[in-house]
Amino acid sequence: GDRHRAARYAWDTSIFSFLLLSLLAALAWFAREPILAALGARGATLHYAADYLGIILVGMPLLALGNCGTSTLFALGSARLAMLVSLSATVTQAVLDPILIFACGLGLQGAALASLTAQMMLVVAAWYVVIWRYRLRAPLCLRLLLLNIPAIVAIAVPAVLTNLTSPLATAYAAREMAPFGDDAVAAFAVIIRLVPVGFALLFSLSAAVAPIVGQNAGAARYDRVRQTLTAALQFNWLTVAIIGLALYLLRDLLPQWFKLDDSAAALLRFYCSGASLLFGCKGMIFFINAAYNNLGRPFYSTASNLAGLIFGAIPLISLGAWLLGPRGIILGHMAEAILTAPVCWLVVQRLVSRLETASLPRHP
Repeated sequence: GDRHRAARYAWDTSIFSFLLLSLLAALAWFAREPILAALGARGATLHYAADYLGIILVGMPLLALGNCGTSTLFALGSARLAMLVSLSATVTQAVLDPILIFACGLGLQGAALASLTAQMMLVVAAWYVVIWRYRLRAPLCLRLLLLNIPAIVAIAVPAVLTNLTSPLATAYAAREMAPFGDDAVAAFAVIIRLVPVGFALLFSLSAAVAPIVGQNAGAARYDRVRQTLTAALQFNWLTVAIIGLALYLLRDLLPQWFKLDDSAAALLRFYCSGASLLFGCKGMIFFINAAYNNLGRPFYSTASNLAGLIFGAIPLISLGAWLLGPRGIILGHMAEAILTAPVCWLVVQRLVSRLETASLPRHP
C-alpha cells in the first residue's frame, strides 16, 4: 500500500538500469569489432555484424528502460497491459522490418533501425501507462537513488549472474560454429531465433510458477508447492513433445522459409528431427529457478545456471564440435542443462521438504 515507495523503487531501478546499460553499450560500441572477431567473425561477416551492432547498441539503454517499465506493470498486477505494451513493440518491428529491409533496400541496417524504433515504442508505451494510467511518479533525487542502489543490487546481482549464463553459452556455441563456415553460422542463428518462438510457453511457465509457489509457500502449503512443481514438470515435457513434433513436421518447409542453402538447410532439418527435444532440460531449469527465487533462495538459481555453463554447456559444446562438427555443437547447446536439471529437481524437492519441516509447529 506504500505507493510512494513503490514509485521510488520503480523509477530508481529504471534510472540505474539506464545509466548502467548506457555505460556498457558505450564500451561495447567502441569494442564491437574486437568482440566480434573474438567470436569468430571474419571479412564481410565482421563488417556487416559491426554495422548492425553499431545501431543496435544505441538502443540498449532504451531497451533497459522499456523492460523496467513492463516489469513495473507486472509488479502492479497489470499483466494484460504489460503484454499489450510488449506487443506494441513487436508489431512495430514486424511492420518496419520488411519496409526498411526490402522496400528501402537497407538490409541489415534496416533490421537494426527497425529494432531501434521498436525499443523506442516500448519505452513510450510502457512509461505512458505507468505515469498516466497508474500515476506512479517519483521525481529524480540523486541522494535517494544512491540510498536505494544497495537494495537494487542485492536482487540484481544474482539475477544478472543467473541470466548471463545462457547468452554466454550461446556466444561460446557461436564461436565454436564459426570455423565451420557462414552456412553453419546461418543455420545456428535461425535455430536461436526459433527457440524463443517455438518454446515461448516454457519461457512463460516460469512466470506462472513463480507467484503460485510464492503464495503457497507464504501460506505454508508446501503440499501445493509440490503439486505446482509436478504439474510444471509434466507441462514442460508435454510442451516439448508437441513443439518437437511440430518442428519435425515442418523440417522441410522451415529451410525454405529462411532461404537457407543446402548445408545450412541440412543443419536446420537435423535440429527439427529430434535435437529440439533436448531443450526440455533447459525448460526444467527455467521453472525450478523461479521456484528457488520464490522460496527465498535466489543464489540457488545462480549456482545451478553457472554449473550448467561450466559443467554442461562448455564441455558438451566442445565435445560435440570435436566429434560431430556443427551437429554436435547444436546437440551440446540444446543439452546444456541435461546434467544439471535432474540435480536441480532433487535439490528443489529437498528444499521444499526442509522448509515444510521448519514451518511445522513445535510442541514441548
